[in-house]
Order: sequence, then structure tokens, then C-alpha cells
Amino acid sequence: MQKLARSGAMFVAALMTACFLTLVAWALSSAPSSSPDDNFHLPSIWCAWGYSDSCQDGPGSSRVVPQPLVGGACYAADGMASAGCQNAFLDRPVPDTKTDHGNWNGTYPPAFYLLMGSVVTEEVDRSVLLVRLVNAVLTVALVGLVAGAVPRRLRPLAVVPLFVTSVPLGLSLFSSTNPSSWAVISAATLWLTLYASFETRGRRRSLLLGTSLLMMLVGSGSRGDACLFSVFAVLLVFLLRHRELRGNRLPVATGLLCAAVSIWIFLGTQQSAAVAIGIDGSESLGLPWLDVAVKNLTELPIILLGGFGYEFMGATGWFDTRFPALVGVLSTAAWLSVLMRSTRPLSRAHVVAMSTCGLALVVYPLVMLGRTGVFVGTAFQPRYALPLVVIFTGVALLGGVEGRSGLRNGQRAFVIGALSIAHCCALFTQIRRYVTGLDVYGLNLDADREWWWNLPVSATVVWLVGSAAFLIACSLALGPWWGPEPRRSSERSSPVLDEVAPDQPGQATSSGPAGPP
Repeated sequence: MQKLARSGAMFVAALMTACFLTLVAWALSSAPSSSPDDNFHLPSIWCAWGYSDSCQDGPGSSRVVPQPLVGGACYAADGMASAGCQNAFLDRPVPDTKTDHGNWNGTYPPAFYLLMGSVVTEEVDRSVLLVRLVNAVLTVALVGLVAGAVPRRLRPLAVVPLFVTSVPLGLSLFSSTNPSSWAVISAATLWLTLYASFETRGRRRSLLLGTSLLMMLVGSGSRGDACLFSVFAVLLVFLLRHRELRGNRLPVATGLLCAAVSIWIFLGTQQSAAVAIGIDGSESLGLPWLDVAVKNLTELPIILLGGFGYEFMGATGWFDTRFPALVGVLSTAAWLSVLMRSTRPLSRAHVVAMSTCGLALVVYPLVMLGRTGVFVGTAFQPRYALPLVVIFTGVALLGGVEGRSGLRNGQRAFVIGALSIAHCCALFTQIRRYVTGLDVYGLNLDADREWWWNLPVSATVVWLVGSAAFLIACSLALGPWWGPEPRRSSERSSPVLDEVAPDQPGQATSSGPAGPP
């Protein structure tokens, strides 16, 4: 028993270390101000705690911040330009530039900015890197917490959906200064912890319900639309567990509390207006809503698959880092391979939940684009839909968990190989875009380098280490899935924490799940 516990601990440590090294590589892969809308998010982080030496009062509702926070993306919109233009001013930490673009007007919930603002130092580039690393640590820690809290048979659902949907967009967000990273993590974990709480008792149930509340606050504290995803996650769990709601008052109450708090936070942000009037900053084409919707429906895969590096909206940063076609093809193929193998057999409740997810994936972007009056390619970005893609993937994989199905060895090798090759190409392209621009070729990323961090590690080493770390992490996360959970012996190592619910119709037991009806 001790040997099994030791090997399990080593597996978890190896997986979390490999995941963290992968995110460190992505944190180093791009220059400061390279995340989407960083001219908004960076001043919001610097000014999250009010006026300071790095954020001073300006005329009206403006703030005065260091110039790199506002003009740092001097290379934006030109993928052939390196980030070398930052070398002239990145060392200017003194507030000297006025900006009206920040979260001091309540556009977003404040939690993300408050936490990240607490690690800001006097040096801009070091602070940006520190925020990215903190975000990477939080990502690994939160997902690890969920994986450890849910019952053993559900643990793959804490990591697999994120792995098969994160190349390249997700990885670029998890190690960025953008609050969309929290929206994705919350979407991947909230529904799972609440779902798992229905089949546990004692301390494990308390841990799962507490984690559900935490993940709701993570999402709802980052973006207004993440509040809607939290409500959607609760709805899905109630659909999946509809026959068990009456006998599980505490999980139901926790789900309702998550939904109520999310709605309250959503209504208190300016982003809530986007549902009624469309996305701010985009000019309507003035066409009938139906005409816009029909056109957008034919182009919807560009948004839904954009997170995999597909088409022109599969670019990262300021949509100026376009990836080779191989990245989008392999990432999408790996995702579809996992979905096709893992969605049988399906219960009636599972079919309803998956159909609801699929409908949301279509309706949500169409409504937002229709309200804004624009076509696919402007206003609505793939990162806005990525949380729904992750939820859909997790709910789909639940069918494989309940049915004890998974990937065969050959299929597993294909998925791991496809994702690892796609990741290797994506990370190389991401680094190349900033160190020299995409008009330079060759495997040596340090040749003719025009920009890089003031660190003793080279760009090529970061690429190689990051690629190897992802291969290891992917191999561990996508290892032999969903094998039958061994029956518990009469002597449990942790009788309270591992206590599960007694047999009930349609509810899992310690020896294996019956699956939702």
C-alpha cells in the first residue's frame, strides 16, 4: 500500500513539474505587452491597488503609468517585426504616460487584477514575467487540487480536457497577464467538482464543494462572461444529476449559491452590457440580424477551432502570430480523436447535457456577433469561446469514464504524438515571432536575435526544454485512461476522506459508477 502511495505521489509530482516547465517556456516565449489587449490589462494590474509610485492620478478618470504598459506592443499587428523596438524604453519604470484604458471604471471583475497587482515591482519587464509565472503556478496548483479532490475514476477529466484543447491558445493564456486564463480554468473545473460532490460524503464532499466555490470565484472574479460560464456549469451538473437532486441538498445548495453569486458579479460589471448591445469597440455593419447570423454560421468553425491554431483567428497575441497549418491540423485531429473514442455509451441525461453544450457553442458566438452586427473575424475572439469548448470536451469525456472506455494504445500514441508535434511547432513559432520576426527562418532561434529576456537561458534552450516538458506531461496525462477502479478493501487507508455515498439508483459507488440515468 505504501509503495502504491509513493508511486502515485511520484506520478503527480512528475506531471505537475512537467506542466509547470511547459508554462514557464510559454511565459518566456513572448515579449511584454504581447497578450491580447495588454494595453488595458497591464495598466489595470499596475493600478489595481490604487495610486502608488507606479500608478498616479491623471486628469479626469485617467491614470499615469509607465510608458511600456501602454506603448509596449510597438510590434503589434506586424508578425514580421520583432519585439526589439521595446529595447529603447522597457527600462522606464517611472509613470509618465496618461491612459484612460484600464479597469478602474469597473469593466471587469477586480479579483485577477488585485492578485496580480500584488506582485508588481519597479521593473516593468521583471514584473510582467513574475505575473506570468504566478499565473502558471496558479494554473497547475488549481488543476492539481481538483484532480486530487475528485474520485479516482474522474481524475482524468481534470487534466485531459485541458490538454487536448490548449495547443496553442490555452497555453499562451495560462502563462499570460490576461484574465481569460482564469475563465478557462474555472470552466474546466467547476462543473467537475460539483458533479463529483454528488457521489461522495464526509470530508471529501466538503473539499469538493469548497473547491467548487473557489473555482466559481476564480472565473467570476476574472471576466464578466466567465460568470455566465459558471451558471452554465451548474446547469449542466443539475441536468446530469437530475435524479439525485432531491437527496443531495448540500451540493444543490452550493450549485445555486455559485449561480447566484456569479449572476450578482456579472450584473455589477460593464461587460454585462455586451449581451444587450454587443461588444464594445466594433462598428455594426447595419445588416439584418438574420443575414448576419446565416453568414456567421457558415464561418463559425474559424472561432470554435481558433484555439487549436486553425485559420486566421488561430493566431495568438494581437492576432499577429500565425502558426503553421500543421499546428491547427494536428491539434484538431487529436481533439476529435479523443472525442470520437470517448463518447459512448451515452445515457439520456448525458445526451441532453452534450446537446446543451453543443447548442451553447453555436448560439453564444452567433448572438454576440449578431448583437454587435459584425461578421466572424472581428469583435468575438476564439478565447471567448474556449471555456465552452473545454466544458464540452469534459462532458463528452464523461461518457468514456462512465462506460469504462478510452483510447487504445495506437490511438493514444497518435494523440500524444500529434499534440506534441503541434506544440513543438507552436512554441517555436511563438518564440521566433518575438526574437526576430516571422520573416527569419532556421532552427537556431538565437541567430540574429533582436530581442530576448535579460536571463542566462537562451531562446533555443527554452524551446527545447518546453517541448520536452510538454511531451512528458502529455504522455503522463494521456496515459492508460479510465481503467476499472480497483475495489476497495475492507481496510481503507483514509476511511473518512475516501468515504463515498451509499448505493442509490443512478449513483456511483466505491466499486464503480452506475452512471447518471
